[in-house]
Amino acid sequence: MVDCARFKPEVFGSLPVAILCLMLVIVSIIFPFWLTSGGAVRPSETGTDQIGPTSPPTFISDVSFGLLYGRKSRTRGGTCTRTLRWVCSSGVCMLSCGKTGQDRKADIENILGMNNYTSSSGDEHFCPPCAENTPDELFPSESVNPFLGLMTDVSDTTVPSDATTPAGDDILGDPSKHMVRQGMIITTQVFLVVGLLFTFINIVFTVVNIAHNPVSAIVGIDGLVAWNIIAGLMYLLVLLMWGSEYNIKLRRNLGISDTLRPGTELDSHSSIGWCCLLLICPMMLHLGTGSLFAWRQWKRYYSKKSKQAREMRINVQDPTQGGTDILF
Repeated sequence: MVDCARFKPEVFGSLPVAILCLMLVIVSIIFPFWLTSGGAVRPSETGTDQIGPTSPPTFISDVSFGLLYGRKSRTRGGTCTRTLRWVCSSGVCMLSCGKTGQDRKADIENILGMNNYTSSSGDEHFCPPCAENTPDELFPSESVNPFLGLMTDVSDTTVPSDATTPAGDDILGDPSKHMVRQGMIITTQVFLVVGLLFTFINIVFTVVNIAHNPVSAIVGIDGLVAWNIIAGLMYLLVLLMWGSEYNIKLRRNLGISDTLRPGTELDSHSSIGWCCLLLICPMMLHLGTGSLFAWRQWKRYYSKKSKQAREMRINVQDPTQGGTDILF
């Protein structure tokens, strides 16, 4: 039963905070919104005279993904939405819409090796059929595949070998330079899981400290300081690593098969998703709670004033020092 005589209000108040942190981290892991508002569009061709109707633009929209999976929509007269999952090879990772692990592995190895597909035909080969399709028969340059449910982009061809982006970068360069590093994505996932583990441990020992008064420091308040600080630092590292990887890689290229195939000229744009930014809340709450407990412990047990008071109390209660066992 709870010892009301030694009730610790700050510990009791930290329990709902710890539960809130756990819920926020679980939401951050489950939902695929670590990168949002992702899109890529083929730069419009200017200065060309075309007779008759022009083909609709090719673009990728609604790209969002997390540390586990994501989704994308490809539009060319019709729209096709597919699920994305991470796949790694040769130390780099990307997101592929392949249905099985074998399909996704073949997709990334094709991009890293001898690529024989355009950005749209690659999806048709490695990915499952789309559930919906809205064909537009006004454009003869598009052919509809009824089995795939996807507008086959016949005009989606590779660009000349000397083509470059507006920034001067060779768009036919090594695609691995634009892929997410495997070590970085694995480290981010590991730190996030470790942070989640320490958040759960913090909840368990918070309940123990509410119901009892542990003698061991690691089980008591000192342990709560450690669990909160470690969890907060894990989430801080996750934010730093994902932010740096986004700035170095994903901000310039979405890291999906459509934008990574050699010869693909698509202008990408995206932003860091709310699932990543959501970790700021549990990070601050853990670090704040840990700091509060640390201040409590220092003030009660480790400060110079508290040590002097404790020594005086021991001396007064020690018969060998001429004192008697009395309470002040």
